Amino acid sequence: MKTKQSIGTVIGLILISYLGLHAQQSGQWTATFTLPATSYVLGEPIVGEIVLHNSTSSCLPSPGLFGAFYLDGGTAPCRAYDAPPTEQMPALPPGVTYGPPSVPHMEQPGASRVFPVNISHLCFDRQTRNPLGEHHLCFQWDPTSGRAPLCVTFTVQAPSGEDAAAYQAFKGDPLAHPADLLQRFPTSTYAGYVLADGAPGFSDQPLSWLGDPDTNIRNYYRTPDGRIGVTQAHIDQEKAAMAAYAKSVGPFLEAHPDFPQAPRIRRQYAMCLGLTGHMPEAMAEIQTLSTGTGKEADEAKAFLGEKAPAKPAK
Repeated sequence: MKTKQSIGTVIGLILISYLGLHAQQSGQWTATFTLPATSYVLGEPIVGEIVLHNSTSSCLPSPGLFGAFYLDGGTAPCRAYDAPPTEQMPALPPGVTYGPPSVPHMEQPGASRVFPVNISHLCFDRQTRNPLGEHHLCFQWDPTSGRAPLCVTFTVQAPSGEDAAAYQAFKGDPLAHPADLLQRFPTSTYAGYVLADGAPGFSDQPLSWLGDPDTNIRNYYRTPDGRIGVTQAHIDQEKAAMAAYAKSVGPFLEAHPDFPQAPRIRRQYAMCLGLTGHMPEAMAEIQTLSTGTGKEADEAKAFLGEKAPAKPAK
């Protein structure tokens, strides 16, 4: 099993300019280009992000991201990237249906704008190139900007074990049939992406739902006049889907505790366990989650803090 690590963040101070309405506004933003891991299995999605952060003490116009990605020093780009700034329409008086053009949205100090980067989609084509080995990917800003590129390095390895079996069984595209993949190769690396994006039921609800699962589920379906808007059979169906999901997650997390999206999967796992009557097991997963970092860990810590008994006053 390969080990995933956090990749060092490449940080550069850049000047982001917003051009529109024949005017130019500019400000300083901090740019980072990161990947969740340094090593990937052939056929595994490689998705990073470029984040622009307003590190000043002033409001700045929303930034765009314009440029192209270049792989391994190639002179031709993988593909152009064009993400315009966020804009907003000025408020119009009552009865007025037209007005001035949209204007740049102003970002508060400390605000960030995240641009997902699907490297597999941008730069790899299984039919024409072999991505095995170490790769160096750089984002080159629009040529007129004069900004320094942002670069990351990662390695693509040949699959082995269950990963190799899954890759061969699905002819190089193991994620094309997620249900079949999860059934036949539940502890493959590829299965993690199915689990991360395919949780059923109420797994995305707040952890506080676990304080009273049945009431919260019923209130979710309650109509404005107080009636339950679905049948008990439908609720039982949702719970069965959550139970089936939980059954798949346990073995995967045991095999891949360092999977990049493990915190998200573990949180969904805890919710599915708790909402189907397995509260001790759910609390154990939340406790594990709280030992990490990130938004899932922060939520777990807050939830455990709320459930902790109050200390007697001295």
